[in-house]
Amino acid sequence: MVWDGCDPRVLDAVEGFQKRWRPSSNTRHTLRLIEELIDPALSAFGQELPQNRVIYVIGAESGATFSRILGQAGFANAQKAQRYLLRSFVRTKDGNHPKDKVLQNTLETLMGLIAACLRGTVRKATLPGTPLRNGRQREFCKFCGNQAEYTAVSAGNKDIDFHPFNVDGKSITLRLSSGYCEEHRPKLHNGAWNPAYQSAKRSAAQFEIELLRLVRQSCALQLGEARSEDALVDAYFYLYALKYRFHPADESELRCHARLMTDMKLTDQKKKIIVLHKMGFSQSAIACRTKVKSRQAIFKALATIPSIFFKIPIPADFTVA
Repeated sequence: MVWDGCDPRVLDAVEGFQKRWRPSSNTRHTLRLIEELIDPALSAFGQELPQNRVIYVIGAESGATFSRILGQAGFANAQKAQRYLLRSFVRTKDGNHPKDKVLQNTLETLMGLIAACLRGTVRKATLPGTPLRNGRQREFCKFCGNQAEYTAVSAGNKDIDFHPFNVDGKSITLRLSSGYCEEHRPKLHNGAWNPAYQSAKRSAAQFEIELLRLVRQSCALQLGEARSEDALVDAYFYLYALKYRFHPADESELRCHARLMTDMKLTDQKKKIIVLHKMGFSQSAIACRTKVKSRQAIFKALATIPSIFFKIPIPADFTVA
């Protein structure tokens, strides 16, 4: 939840919040803790910022406290608004103010706080004519960037089927998954295991690796942020992030791209081949650099990579050690 380099007062406040808050806490208790701990720290931090920086903290420009904004707009809407402000700040900052990096990390910490509250909130879906059970849900599917079924229906998604149907004269309501999306739910409505779930489960470790690298690279548009322990692989993630302009707040997008890389079997070897190919290396040179036995193997590897992964920009002065 806490980002390194955020304002020390906000850091202490969030750590205090973590000690006293539980995922089972109701909204009233959560807002009371935020009002008591987060609001004073955020107010003190905001007083040190120039007006052209304060505007990126949700509610600060209007004089509203963080807890008040969360209470009036709701955690989900506040999250969207703060995400928009955060992305705007990253795109427009000139880096001339000494507080810029601290501000960015503090905003990231606030985003983490809101996300944690959303994940911990017990959502009570009132759907007329259905006996849907209340329960705690993930915001996103465990294996991708789509919303979990129950969360999506709670938010008003009408495309997911859960309506009652009759079996032997009895009305049965289809169960919704609280941790997986419609595509990756463990079992289909007929009770059979879902092949998409089984496939995603087998590749869960690789999905987490790709997601972690994308998140790291989205934090700063600098070469090497993915920290994969290979310069060419790091270069691929840098160029990939350069194309899509990811930001850590883009959790859904980052998860979807990690899922795409995993499903399309974009291995680290293929990432290295793409970078060298885009830099203009011959197939023989690529084979030598990546320690592949022949140029024919490189030719075959290039043919198996989906075209979407080649669509990365190569700056004119781009080099890899």
